[in-house]
This record gives sequence, C-alpha cells and structure tokens, in this order.
Amino acid sequence: MSQPLVTVGMVTYNSSHYLKQAIESVLVSSYHNFELIISDDCSSDNTIDIARSYSDPRINIYKTEQNCYQYHNRNNVLNKAKGKYIIYIDGDDMIYPHGLEYMVKMLEAFPNVGMAVLSWYRNNIFWPIILSPKRFYTAEFFHKSFVSTALSHVIFNTAKFKQNGGFPTIHISSDDLARYRMALNWDTLVISDNHTWWRETPGQESSKLSKSLQGFIERHQQKCEVLINANCPFNEKEKKMAYLNLNIAVSKMLVKSALLLKIKSFVKLSKTVKIHPLFLFNAFKKPIVIDPFEGHDSSNPYRIPNGSNPYCKSYSKETT
Repeated sequence: MSQPLVTVGMVTYNSSHYLKQAIESVLVSSYHNFELIISDDCSSDNTIDIARSYSDPRINIYKTEQNCYQYHNRNNVLNKAKGKYIIYIDGDDMIYPHGLEYMVKMLEAFPNVGMAVLSWYRNNIFWPIILSPKRFYTAEFFHKSFVSTALSHVIFNTAKFKQNGGFPTIHISSDDLARYRMALNWDTLVISDNHTWWRETPGQESSKLSKSLQGFIERHQQKCEVLINANCPFNEKEKKMAYLNLNIAVSKMLVKSALLLKIKSFVKLSKTVKIHPLFLFNAFKKPIVIDPFEGHDSSNPYRIPNGSNPYCKSYSKETT
C-alpha cells in the first residue's frame, strides 16, 4: 500500500490498559485503505511493546525521543501522514467497524470542505449539511456549538490541515482552536454521529480541564482569537454582539467566584481575561441568541438535496 486514502493517528502515553481495544477497532474496519500511525510519547509502561506486537503492514510505530506532550505529538503524526484524510483515534478510544467507510464516502462527495464533524441529533437538521464559516460561527457564538465534542469526532482534510498549521501548541487544550481555525478558512461538513467512540474515565485530564477555571479561560481566549482574525466572517456589529456574549459568560463566572469566596479564582480570571467595566451588570444579562437555521424546524428541517448525498440512489417516480 503506497498511498493510503486515510491516516488514523493514535497518540499514546501510558495507554497499555486500553491500547489493544483501540488498535483492533481500527484493524477490523470495513474500509481497508488506511494507515495507522501510532506515536508514543515516552510511555513508562508497556504501551510500545503492545503496539509492536501487531504485524499488520498498515501500522507504523514511532516513539518520541523525549516527552513532547499531546499537541506536539499530534503534529508529529500529522507531519508523517500520507492519507488524504486524517482522524485521531487515541490509545483509549475506538472506532466502529463502519466508521471509516462512512466518513470517507462523505468526504469524497464534498471535496472542498476542510473537515467533517460528527454531530448528534438535532430536530431541525437532516444530516449531512455544509456549514459556511458564517453559519459555523453563528452557531458557536450565539447558539449550539458544533465543536463541543471529542476530537475523535472530527476527520480533517490532511493537506488543508497541514496548510492551516495543524494543532496550536500554546494552550493546554487546543482541540477547539484547531477546529476554529479550520472553520475560518473552509466550509465544514457535518455528518451524523455514532461512528467513533471516545472513552471517558474517572479523573481524565481532558474532563478535569474542561470543567476547570483554566479551561474556561482558554476557551474564552480562543474565541477572542477568532473575532480578531482577518478571516472572521462577522461584521463589526456582529463582533460586538459576540464580545457581549463572551463578557456575559465571564461576568457570570466572576460573580460566582465572588459568591463562593473563591478569591484566587476571581483574581486569576480578572488578570487573564479582559473584563468589561460593568461586569456586575452583565452577569444578569441574557446572552444574545441567533439561530443559524432560523425558519427550519421539525416540520421543515434544514437539509441538502438528495442528489448531493453519496448514499442516495436515483429513482423514477411512478406515474399513472
């Protein structure tokens, strides 16, 4: 296999407990034209031995010379990727047997998108759909986000992702920021969920970060980066409304910290996030809501024409 169509990236660090399940979930895929790149970040357990116990020629195994942490390691995989598309199924995640086949067929039908995002049921949308940058960010700042899901629920166009710089390494968590930057420059394909599975474990670092003050601050900073980007699809009025929503969220967090006497949290938030002078009043405001699919409901869901869906077959309507 000289040119796989898909790269499955698997970054590992002390992943021995679940690694066999992760690797074998990829190897049993109904879709065969893939490479599996396993990049281990100096595990202290037998992760690398488990990885090397598989002889499948589609597997390529690397070990970093020193611990480089998650996003440098993800970029190591990206730089080595030969596939037209890349998805990250980490050492504790799994992919369903039909997952790659489904995602590849969808992406091949929509070659101009930067990434495909798996999303759960919404009663006014019939998957797949294409999100322009404007619609993507209207959902992100004013309605229901399309990136509040695990990284294993995203498959990227490899060339576009490389062109976009891959994963930023300046934050503790850059999953969202990588997707934000892709959505600024290309349309996003949204397809139905239940094709990959990520594992949630007690004390998981990503879960702890998402619920922490540091996680809140990083998400705020990353959204601000979008609003100052030259490719931001919002006009000045829309940017002001987006900033207001961000200020409302920060103000609520400040008031909550004060009421719970979390002085350190209050001070840290005040120092790292630009605070509106009237933050106390903003805390009692309701965020601005704009539905990017206004006019569409369960009786008239937003959808693309059947002919654009690669799974749709042509038909002849019978006449009498």
